[in-house]
Order: sequence, then structure tokens, then C-alpha cells
Amino acid sequence: MKKLFLILLSFSMLIAANKGLQSLRLKGTVTAYGSAFSNFQSGGQFIPVIDGDFLPDTSRYIADFEFSADTYVRYDTVDQFTAGIRPYRGWVRLAGNQFELRLGLQKITFGKAQLLRTLSWFDILDPRDPLGLTTGVFAERFRYYFPNSNANIWLWAIQEDLSTSSFYLPLDYDGLRLASQYGGRVELPLFEGELGLSFNYKTVSADTLTISDLTGPGVDISLYDPLAKRYQYGIDGKWDRGIGVWFEGAYIFERSDFVLFAADAYMTTEIMMFTLGMDYTLNIGNGLMIIAEYMGDMIRTEVDLGSGEDHSITFLNFAGLMLNYPLGIFDSIGLMGFMDLDNTKIYTYLFWQRQYDNLTLRLSGALTNFDQDATLFPGQSTGGSLGNMIQLMAIYDFKINIIK
Repeated sequence: MKKLFLILLSFSMLIAANKGLQSLRLKGTVTAYGSAFSNFQSGGQFIPVIDGDFLPDTSRYIADFEFSADTYVRYDTVDQFTAGIRPYRGWVRLAGNQFELRLGLQKITFGKAQLLRTLSWFDILDPRDPLGLTTGVFAERFRYYFPNSNANIWLWAIQEDLSTSSFYLPLDYDGLRLASQYGGRVELPLFEGELGLSFNYKTVSADTLTISDLTGPGVDISLYDPLAKRYQYGIDGKWDRGIGVWFEGAYIFERSDFVLFAADAYMTTEIMMFTLGMDYTLNIGNGLMIIAEYMGDMIRTEVDLGSGEDHSITFLNFAGLMLNYPLGIFDSIGLMGFMDLDNTKIYTYLFWQRQYDNLTLRLSGALTNFDQDATLFPGQSTGGSLGNMIQLMAIYDFKINIIK
């Protein structure tokens, strides 16, 4: 896929050289912050973006591109200074009235939930992040819009560099081949709202691999002819008749087959997740927006190392609440709360934000009795850690038209 992307990019550059770019922009975001957690942290982040298009306004089609990088420098009292740069987005797109084909490093996100997201399959969007940043995936994505209807269909193929978040099973990924993913989504109008159905399949294989913590902490054993597969099924919908309501549901099945000590063995993980949410703006002062969500999870694991099955089941129940109130034209305050209903653990996040044309100032703080390694995405290997903190952040956005 990456070779195809490079070919398409080269072809696009040839078109640009022959026809000339119709537009070219340099834009981006500069962020500076200081935070006090268990230790002091400060840093800066710069995300430059170059985008443009090739075809004139009179064309039936759109041909455009976007390239950006995530550059950062951080300081904390534990690790001292760290700095880095990594690709953030890099895609080219061809689109018409009823279709869109996008190739490259891009964001793929869907679903209706805002706080407790059952369908965060390819993103780590954090409701506390005013930038809405998330890692991208290297993919080919095609989207078709049916005429005279709000119905549309997505198809994608994703190539993934394996990491500890690639599968739920406790695998050591050294020596594994790249994981390939294929999937799609259908969005249909339903009763003045929308219903979505999603599917994704991922597989990976190798000759041998090492698995850790299966028979005990710090114990590594070798597996032979391993084959891991994950199936993800999702459904979501949203309707708004004064009070907005939505839901997300997912069923995820993952299985790993391998040979252990000359015996056939396997491990499975099943996850069933459900989110129910609503929002409403109360006619109080300038308008108090309320968002409330509930998430229920069931996680079932099963292991057979050739000597019989052993399984366990875990149930999780979470609630989320967000309040947002505009104080005026420039200022707003907000409150987010997350609660583990089974263990009576609460995370409270309060923020004040002042918005200018290009500058955003945000002061926030959090108090919690969650464990520091707890996450906003229970049952999934994603970010969004919870912890006590106070933070001041300044965000500056800019845009320069190089070619109009």
C-alpha cells in the first residue's frame, strides 16, 4: 500500500508540475503547556500542515492532499528533556459528487458517543483535548454516497506496524509480520436519524513468537506457528428530537492458535461493549449544555494450553457527564466527570477556556481516586490516562495562503 501511495503521490506531483497547483496553504497549531502531576511537566508542540489541490473549480472532481508532522519537546522532573518528530498526516484524495478515495496516513473515526466511546477502533480521541488530536492509520479508504439519500458506504484496508496495542492478547511482537486490516461501514437514514453498521477484520501470523505473563509474571515461553485473528462488529445510531439520544454497541472476538510443547493450544478474548448517551441544552442564562453517557463492558478470556480450558469474565460499568456553559463571547467553563460504578471511583475534570480569533487559553485541573494507569477506554489498548493534575495551556492557530 505504501508503494501505491508513493506512486500516487509522484503522479500527483507530475500533475501539479504540468497543470500547476490551484491552491497551496501552510497552516498549523503551536501549543505550549505547563502541568503539575505527580511531577512537574512542561513542553511545546508544533503541528505544521501543508495542503492544496490540483484541479480547477470548474472540474467535476476534487484532487487534493495534506501533509503534516507532530513535532514536540517536553521537560519533566523524571525524564528531563525529550524531543521528537513523527508523521501526523500524509494523504492524497480524489473525490466527486458521490465518492471519495483517500490514500495515506489519515484519521478514520466514527460513532456517536463523545465521552465513553465504544467504537474508538482506530483513534484515541480524548474529550479533554481541545485540539482533538489522534494518531492516524496508513490506509486506503473509499466512501460512496448514494444519490438522493443520506446513505453512504465506507470500505477500507489498513496496514499497521505492530505494537503492544495491536491485539488484546499479551503478545511479544518481535518478529511478527505486519498486521493487515479490512473492513467497512454503512450509514443509513432511519426515523429522522441515522444508523451505522461497521465491521473490521485483522490478522497476523509468524513462524514463532514469544508470549509473556501467560503462566506467571516474568515467564516467557515460545509458541510455534501462531495465527491471531480479530473480528470487530459495531452498530450505532443517533436521533435528535429536542433531546439528542445515541447509542454504540460492539462485539469483538479475538483468537490466537499456536503449538505449545507439541500440543495444539489457543487463547481467546471476547468483548461486548455498549454505550448509551444523551445531550440537552437547558435554558439557563446563556445555555447550559449537558452530555451524559453510560458504558457497560463484558470481557471474557479463555485459555487452553493443551491441558484443558480455563476462562474468566470481567464486567465493567462506567458513567460519564459533561457540562459546558458559555460565560460570554470569549469565555466558557466546563466540567467532566467519569465514574467507575462498580468500585465507586470518580474522576473530575474542570476547565476554563478563553477563545480569541487565533489564540486559545485553557486552564484545567483534575481530582481523582482512579489508579494512575486507568484509562478512558476500558477494555481497549488506547490512551487517555486518568490522574490528578493542574494544567495551563496556550494554543495558537495560523494559516498562510501561498497560492490562492
